[in-house]
Amino acid sequence: MLAADLSLIDRLYQFVIDNPQLSESDHGALLVSNTIREMGRLLIAPQTSVQDRVITHYRDLLPRFPLGGKNDAVWVGMVEMVDAFAPDKMAELGLSDAKATLEANIVPYRHQCDGPAIIRSQSMTQAQSQQACESLHQKEGAFHQTVNSGYQAVADDLNDSVEVVVFDNPTDYKTYSSFLFGNSTDNGGQYLEGNPAAPDNQARFIAYRNDDGQSLSIWNLEHEYVHYLDGRFNMYGDFNDVLRHGHTVWWLEGFAEYMAHGDDYNDAVRLAKKAATHSATCLPPPTNMMSIVCIVGVI
Repeated sequence: MLAADLSLIDRLYQFVIDNPQLSESDHGALLVSNTIREMGRLLIAPQTSVQDRVITHYRDLLPRFPLGGKNDAVWVGMVEMVDAFAPDKMAELGLSDAKATLEANIVPYRHQCDGPAIIRSQSMTQAQSQQACESLHQKEGAFHQTVNSGYQAVADDLNDSVEVVVFDNPTDYKTYSSFLFGNSTDNGGQYLEGNPAAPDNQARFIAYRNDDGQSLSIWNLEHEYVHYLDGRFNMYGDFNDVLRHGHTVWWLEGFAEYMAHGDDYNDAVRLAKKAATHSATCLPPPTNMMSIVCIVGVI
């Protein structure tokens, strides 16, 4: 039906062209970026006529919404759709280096911590990056003491460094991160372990700032770092291996929260006390865990 009436695609294009003022407001910018993104999703259609019509409109729209303009979400959306559904068109549209160009522009700052963490950010200062490093270093020491790891990585884990990518705010996180790093963005950050046994693998977790740019508040910074430490020093294999052994999410998320907040996690204690029953039964450790901390409490 779509191939029989290509004007449906043209109407999406014309809507964007006829309403340039929409990109000036937050809600309008979202409408424009979603319209163009959904147009690009039609590239999955098998008919060449549909694909060609979308590419024709994208060729005109790309210079209208350049990277670094008023609505980067439009540029990113177009590039992401072409990369996903018509990768053979990337060079034709001048997008061969799009991901590398975006990464260089959006997270240009790099700071090597005294340890495995590498801070990459949009705008963090040297002092702020060092502050984040110190926080991670303290958490690392507490982790090794808690799980009694002896600082020995599990077998077949070569993730001796982890990139900590910090976006300036939740909006930028949602705009750029999925295309750059392949993570979902309906969350407060995400750890991407990759395949720890692969020599060229780069462990990475994505986060964003939760402040006004003057202080340093990175959402879930310690929580995501514990995921890295847990995966390298405590649990064998990649994320799929971990899940294959049963119900391990209780450990992954519960332990990361416990290590991030310690015994002073008042909100968790308050919620736990609402329960009517108590439990002193520990769940058995996953079979691929090197060591185990048994947390017994209210359920």
